[in-house]
Order: sequence, then structure tokens, then C-alpha cells
Amino acid sequence: GQGAGWQADWGTLADQAVDGVSALEACCGCGKETATGECTDDPGFEDSVGDTCEEYVTWAWCTRDGGVGPGWNPAWGSFTNYGNHVGETDLSGMYEGRGVTAPLACCACGKNRTQEDPLCSDTDGWADLLGYTCDAYTRHHLCTPDGEPGGGWLQWWGSDLMALATGGVSAKRACCACGKSAQSCLD
Repeated sequence: GQGAGWQADWGTLADQAVDGVSALEACCGCGKETATGECTDDPGFEDSVGDTCEEYVTWAWCTRDGGVGPGWNPAWGSFTNYGNHVGETDLSGMYEGRGVTAPLACCACGKNRTQEDPLCSDTDGWADLLGYTCDAYTRHHLCTPDGEPGGGWLQWWGSDLMALATGGVSAKRACCACGKSAQSCLD
């Protein structure tokens, strides 16, 4: 997305498109979808303070893997602080009252993140201390592909995925989407 070095007089990424193709469609780091499927931002998404998917990209507040970007101020806390209170609100009550966040609604922030490695399979029957499975970690952006807490991770759970590990196995070792195998996108 547009990072801190982007000049306002350049307009948006779409304004800089070449032959109708913007960086959002050509560059993985800017929002290009992986080869496994198409992605569409949730129509009309705004977070709890009115910011849209485009603003998350413009200000580099998120990353393609659902994590916080270089433009995100740590003082703001996690993405869950900015849920829009509309749409998906069920993971055993986890999102109740917190709403949909940018990683759940915006392609450039990790929406529809998928595991591309056909050799990777999630550990059968694995669930963390709270009962969340690999599917829950993927759908709710609880982790990033490099094994770090994702945008949906709640701070009081701890600073890393081991905080909810069961039998010494965290999502990083059990779930493909959380680092068990690397994910890639080709520019």
C-alpha cells in the first residue's frame, strides 16, 4: 500500500495505474490476490472511526498477512479496538461487541488469506487452550503466516502464540496459516 513516503499530490494508487493496472492489482505487498482465488473488500466497510479499506492501504496500517503495518501506531492497540460492530461476531463470543475489523473485511489487510502449500496440512484435532482450531485462527486472523499474533489476537492472551499452546504446541506448529508452512505470492 501507500507507505509513509507516498506524496499526497500523487493521488491514490489507482491514479498511478499503468494500462489500467494499479499496484493493488500488480504487487503482492500492495494487495494483489494470491493465485488461489479472488478477493473483494467488504462493500462499504468502515471501522469504528470511519476508516475504509482504502485508508488502511494508503496509510500502511495493515499487512497482507493480517498484521499491523508500519503506519500503525502501537498506542492504538489491536485491530479489535476498531471493529465496526456489523457482520461476523461469532467465535464463541470472541468478537461479540468488537465487530468486523480490517483484516476480516479488506483484501490488502489479509481478508481471504489462504494457505497455498499443497504439502501442508493442519494438525488433525489441534485446538488451543481456549478451544480455537486452525480454522478459527485463519478465519479470524489470530496469527500471521510467520507465526506471530495477527490482527484478531487479543492482547490479554499474551505476547505470542505460545501463550495459548496446548501440550507445548502452538498454532505456529499446528496450523499452516500460522507458520507451519510458508505462503507465497508472485508479483
